[in-house]
Amino acid sequence: MERGQSSIEYVVAMAGLIVILIALYEVSVGMNARALLMQSQLEGERVAEQLAGAIDGAGIAGPGTNVTISLYTFPSQTLLVSGSEIIARGADNRTAAFVRHLDYVAEAVNLTANQSVRIVHDDTGLYVQGLG
Repeated sequence: MERGQSSIEYVVAMAGLIVILIALYEVSVGMNARALLMQSQLEGERVAEQLAGAIDGAGIAGPGTNVTISLYTFPSQTLLVSGSEIIARGADNRTAAFVRHLDYVAEAVNLTANQSVRIVHDDTGLYVQGLG
């Protein structure tokens, strides 16, 4: 056996180990990104369903109803309430959740989660307002 033979084998073995570790790292990063994407979509559905339930409750209660709810999500969602549909979009602007509710909202409104929302039902219809 030559004097430098074992060091060459050691370098080749270490290079192979490094390649395997890099491949495992890339797989775990990809899985983490998909998990965050799924979490964002589920959170959007949850907050949209929370808002839809409050809108339906105000619609069932009839004119004169004034309901205030707090929408808290992580990661932050943007909500578009229009007609009888709520669209929740994640911060990455790729994930979306669509939730229908029973009552028709008179004016379209954009909301950001992590704020309070007032739902007013008067003689002219249902209105949703963001409260800062």
